[in-house]
Amino acid sequence: MPEERVVIEDPSLEGVAERIRFEESYKLGRRQAGPVRIVMVRVTYKMASEGEPPRFVTAALPKEIMTSGLLAPSLVAHSLTKKFRFGMPFTRLVQELASEGIRCDDSTMCRYAEHVGATLGCIVDACAKEARETAFCLSTDATGIKIQPPRHPEGKRQPLR
Repeated sequence: MPEERVVIEDPSLEGVAERIRFEESYKLGRRQAGPVRIVMVRVTYKMASEGEPPRFVTAALPKEIMTSGLLAPSLVAHSLTKKFRFGMPFTRLVQELASEGIRCDDSTMCRYAEHVGATLGCIVDACAKEARETAFCLSTDATGIKIQPPRHPEGKRQPLR
């Protein structure tokens, strides 16, 4: 599987403190061509002050919706797009990922979907509320829509209006 390395440095410590090691963690991600393993490499610095024992500081991870998990945001976005945009059940998505060499069960996908929805749902609700309150019109065009009339008392079928 291809690998992408992301080196996370602390700008305030670069050039001031000595780099002594790196801490690596891994996540499964997705690029247009397929899966990719993303290696998060965090720099650990040795802070030395006269008269004090050395202090070790590791660069902080960037903020993420899921702070600890197997999947990178790109693969979460891919799975949620497949599920909610194209209607693919998670069980079939698990089979697709398995064919690419990724073992992930549908319960994991469900937890990610629930967490992302709970985290970002308030943003979507706020955008919809703001649009309803301030927008001149919402998504209108000249396309007609057929409406089924109420049932005829004699049970006869009626044409759509």
